[in-house]
Amino acid sequence: MTATNANDLRLWSLHGAWQLPQAVVASGARYQEGDISFWNRGDKALVETPRGQLQCSLAEQRDALTRAEKPGVMLFGQGNEPGWTVALANDTPTLTLEMNYGEERLQLPYMVSVMDNDAGRVVIENADVEPFFRVRIDAGACFDNMSGKPFPARVTLTYGGEQYSGCGQGIAPSRI
Repeated sequence: MTATNANDLRLWSLHGAWQLPQAVVASGARYQEGDISFWNRGDKALVETPRGQLQCSLAEQRDALTRAEKPGVMLFGQGNEPGWTVALANDTPTLTLEMNYGEERLQLPYMVSVMDNDAGRVVIENADVEPFFRVRIDAGACFDNMSGKPFPARVTLTYGGEQYSGCGQGIAPSRI
């Protein structure tokens, strides 16, 4: 979930994504759109959907990346040992790949080879163009293996005959 301002909240799950406007509540904060609601007070939260209720406790918190920090980027992924990053442009099917802590930097076109909304999975690749790469993005909790920071997606990069695992997150525009 991400609070984008004092009036709305973005909520992601394997079942979809929603922008919930703030609703009136006696205590805490409540956001609701149709049958989906999110309520929190202190370090406790409750998510209600037609599928049921989910009670949550805050275990970790971090600031989400913004377009101000990553201009022109709609998804950013990263991994360690060796340090690598992938950034998908928000206006063209272009991937920027940095390897070995930024020593190698490539900008390459990509195509979507798999889009499975039910599984929360997207795979992009450059097919027949050299150098070959594939990036698999799976919705689901991921924790950076050095810092322990949580991310909403697992990112697997295949490049140069090697496979690298890391975490990532989508970066929404200022308004959706």
